[in-house]
Amino acid sequence: MLLKFEQEDNEIFVLDATSGQGVAIQRWSVIRDFVHGANPERPLFYEQVVHRHLVGERTDAMIDKLEIFLKEAVGR
Repeated sequence: MLLKFEQEDNEIFVLDATSGQGVAIQRWSVIRDFVHGANPERPLFYEQVVHRHLVGERTDAMIDKLEIFLKEAVGR
């Protein structure tokens, strides 16, 4: 999941699930160096990154549910 926060309007965040660290919110500026071909000096953690755009109305209720989901998922 890609996230954008008002306080960090020049950054995109990724909800990242790994077998070692569990679920975390990572800055794209950090992750992109570990994507295939982005930086030959770094180890390859991701062969590719794919995203799908969700079309829908961003209601207050939907944002509230998203915040609850993130609080429950991060760190697990």
